[in-house]
Amino acid sequence: MAIAMPVDEIDYQPVVLANHDWQEDLAWRHGWRAVRSAGRLLRVDGDAVLMPSQDCSTANPDVLGPQLPAWRTVLRRIAEGFADPLVLVGLGDPLHGLGHIARAAMGWEYGLLIGDDYHMFSPEIYALTSGSAGMVYQSAQARAAFTRYLVSPVRDLRFTRPPTRPTRAGATTARPSVAAAGSTQGDEPADVVRVLLVSYFGKDCRTVSVKRLGYWFDELPGISELPMRVDTVTAFEETPEADSGTVHVVPDLFGACLLTDAGELPAWGAAAIANERLDAAHHNTMGAYWIHAVQEYFARRGDTYDVVIISGNPFSIFPFAAFAKRRWHAKVVLDYRDPFANNPRGRSAAKTTAYNRFIERGFNFMADAVTVVNAECVSRVEAVPGLPIYQIPNGFDDRLVPADDATPPDDGLVHFVHGGNFTSPGELFVRALDPARHRLHQLGDVTVPPVEDGVVVRHGRLDSAGVLLAVGRAHCGLSILSISGFETPTKVYDYLAMGIDVLLVHHGDAARCALYPVVQGLGGIHWVHHDEASIRRFLATYVPGPKRPLTQRVIFGRRAATASLAGLVADLVGRV
Repeated sequence: MAIAMPVDEIDYQPVVLANHDWQEDLAWRHGWRAVRSAGRLLRVDGDAVLMPSQDCSTANPDVLGPQLPAWRTVLRRIAEGFADPLVLVGLGDPLHGLGHIARAAMGWEYGLLIGDDYHMFSPEIYALTSGSAGMVYQSAQARAAFTRYLVSPVRDLRFTRPPTRPTRAGATTARPSVAAAGSTQGDEPADVVRVLLVSYFGKDCRTVSVKRLGYWFDELPGISELPMRVDTVTAFEETPEADSGTVHVVPDLFGACLLTDAGELPAWGAAAIANERLDAAHHNTMGAYWIHAVQEYFARRGDTYDVVIISGNPFSIFPFAAFAKRRWHAKVVLDYRDPFANNPRGRSAAKTTAYNRFIERGFNFMADAVTVVNAECVSRVEAVPGLPIYQIPNGFDDRLVPADDATPPDDGLVHFVHGGNFTSPGELFVRALDPARHRLHQLGDVTVPPVEDGVVVRHGRLDSAGVLLAVGRAHCGLSILSISGFETPTKVYDYLAMGIDVLLVHHGDAARCALYPVVQGLGGIHWVHHDEASIRRFLATYVPGPKRPLTQRVIFGRRAATASLAGLVADLVGRV
């Protein structure tokens, strides 16, 4: 049975572009109108409308170039048949890009139909979710499967009564409320330092990188010794929670971001699409078109910024640095967090690595400073003469730490905890657990290898506060490092926040791991080599230690890291 979980209410007339029987059946059950696709024909109220092709992806320069007038004719024909239509396109269907064209070229809203068998995510798919008014699902199972892997917020649609229309493209969610043009900065004192955080994913998204961006947005003005205003721009709507700054929401319409006000592809547009397609052969190009929409958005406004911090991943948004310098003469910080071209997890071909290094050097020539999360990542940045590189650790969110320490259950068992996905090396640890002595608490919507019932306790997806609470109820936190050991996982900072023991399963020499200098000198840190004999010896003899004192925990919080960022901003604007 099809469902529509209530979040947004739409007063448009839904028109389903049906490529599958279930989509047409869904329209019939809801009383919506259906336009059936048959090859290159659409059936609109019995009349056939010729489409220029079967594929309407806006990554295709022909779709936005020579075919665009024909696609607009298709949309106008739909408008003739249905009053005030909201086009519902199937995600993954050949015509899903028509949603982007409808919004960019016609000013319409569009929604997405999610089927039971849909499981693919790509830059174009994320752009479709960013620009859409919301989603409708074939079944409850389809919603569960789709949202399990989608990291951005989900907006579900219902069509029950006529409320206010949804916000149009280029909207701003602000504190206080503002229109899409003008400026929210007002008559601020001349000495206020204005900072813009640029992040494709907003802080309501489930990515590690945006959690610290959200912390910076909320806390940087209060931590800085300088008077400061911090705004952010994102492709995904957020829930306003803080009182400082403005959240600018600019949806990603993929290739349709290049269209002019007249709904036409500019002369340079085909070259921009060709360049994105070339880059896509070597790295994830999510946000590559979005930066054009952000540039156009701010070009129409009166905002000014002294410092612009552009954060990845994705990294294709980094060229916004050129606009920030040209428009505002701003200082630019590129926040890589983790490596781009020289990420050891990539295992890229030599040609791809060389290509990405070339691209990264281009990014870095536009920057005034670069930030990464640890010393190992510093060495992996593509160097540019004179470019300073700073370490800003991930840290834990000190605002969410429980006032009272949680304690493990008094059941005579040793409780381990692990946050996030297990890679294949983690299976060795799971198999080594003794059902009579051990429990592993797995946090997150993930699966682990089959083991005896009760050995692994699955907690599902938790919010950040819930993760810390669950961590505090364990004796020891587990982190299985990669072969290179370049990472400093956020889960380890959560373990440090709650003062529990930490088990670091490593390959090679522990002293070469990025975490080694971070935790050196702390009690309760256990380094165990990744082999079955070493893991079993540890599990056979491990006795939990006392929790570390608060003085050894607070140094790993995001407040300390954000204070370092405030110092960097002051240095960039010459007000140390």
